[in-house]
Amino acid sequence: LGEEGGDELTRTDMIESFCRHFLTWLNHWDEDGFKPVHDSWLYRAEERDADIMLESGGKTITATFLGLDEGGNLLIKRDGKTELHALLDHIERR
Repeated sequence: LGEEGGDELTRTDMIESFCRHFLTWLNHWDEDGFKPVHDSWLYRAEERDADIMLESGGKTITATFLGLDEGGNLLIKRDGKTELHALLDHIERR
């Protein structure tokens, strides 16, 4: 941080700043729902509109990543159709 002009910043300053930003987005989510938070995240997502691979029903499928729905489920496009996949169905359980 010193090289970027942040010599005077302390760890406490950094944590306080992070918490303020986090609480701002938490407030957006609470008042306006998931969509504004999702839109801001999706704008920065590297894999948006890119092909992804995921496991579904014991098979690996390739699809285009579109984003998430209001419930946080995965939206993909495959064979010209938009599909919704519950993210919990694709997390490896140990």
